[in-house]
Amino acid sequence: MNEGPTDGREVAVGVIRRPFGLRGEVFVHPDPDLDDEFSIGERFRAVPPTPNQEARELTVDGTMLHRGMRIVSFAGVDDRDSASLLRDFVLWREAYGEDLDAEAFWASDLLGLPVVDEHGAAVGEVTGLRDGPAHDYLVLTPAHGREVLIPAVAHLVTVETDRVVLRAMPGLLDLDQAEG
Repeated sequence: MNEGPTDGREVAVGVIRRPFGLRGEVFVHPDPDLDDEFSIGERFRAVPPTPNQEARELTVDGTMLHRGMRIVSFAGVDDRDSASLLRDFVLWREAYGEDLDAEAFWASDLLGLPVVDEHGAAVGEVTGLRDGPAHDYLVLTPAHGREVLIPAVAHLVTVETDRVVLRAMPGLLDLDQAEG
């Protein structure tokens, strides 16, 4: 478990994925930048993927690696059905002085930021983040449309203090197609 002073900030350390087995265990996709071990007794604030669900407090009851993937059991989550209800919840905990690379950002700093194009026109809002095999993605929710995944790469995205500037390639923001 990480120890040390916090600055009151929370960090997203992983996302709960599908259940594993019948006893309530789940696969957790950890943030690769934080190396969280999910120690027994560690507590998390689990934030749901949709606003119609409530956040929960979860305490690690057990953890193991299975074929290189992290499996975690949480206290009070005792069967597959209960575990299924946690799918896509994001696990947050207090920050313990973790340092980020110069070009990295905390998820909490990006969520809710407005997204504008290179001319300053409003495009939408950052409503989530997703890990990808090659790079991370910003989940962009336009004012009138469904979510669009934006590769979080320097030639497309510039993060400023109060907004994200997007230099969209042709086809990236075909919002009419995203709605269909």
